[in-house]
Amino acid sequence: MFKDGTISVDYSTEGGPRKVWNEHCQDHPAFSGMNYTTTFTNRLRSVKDDYKNKTGRAADDKKAYDNFRRLFPVETHNHKGEPRWEGSRAQELLREDMDNGRPTEDENPKDLHEDPDRPEYLEFNLDTFRNHIHQEKRLRKYLNWLEQQEEEKAAKAKT
Repeated sequence: MFKDGTISVDYSTEGGPRKVWNEHCQDHPAFSGMNYTTTFTNRLRSVKDDYKNKTGRAADDKKAYDNFRRLFPVETHNHKGEPRWEGSRAQELLREDMDNGRPTEDENPKDLHEDPDRPEYLEFNLDTFRNHIHQEKRLRKYLNWLEQQEEEKAAKAKT
């Protein structure tokens, strides 16, 4: 409730812990059997302090990351002098081609690499391109396996 703003981090200035108890906790099933006591106020304060610390750390981490990226921006090319694959147009096109069934089992990756409709592929060495085809295949198999695991887990939960 702190995270979504239902309970203000400054609740003590807006009615205090008693108001939090009356409006959000008293009738909530998670608090059944509990009464408003000093234990509740202490735990509420503890949760508030923990939330403030975590959000403060997250802001500090973001600031440090932004500073790191400012000092060390993402390289535009790899050690081979090729443009970065991640986020490239070639990566996007390869994913589209694989969604459409290319390369087929009997199609050589070289044929796809030299496709005149895909000049973006030629920015990359054939070996690099072939490795990205294999990497994408492995990723798709892994994601399919994860999906099957979730389905099996859901099926077991129903029984």
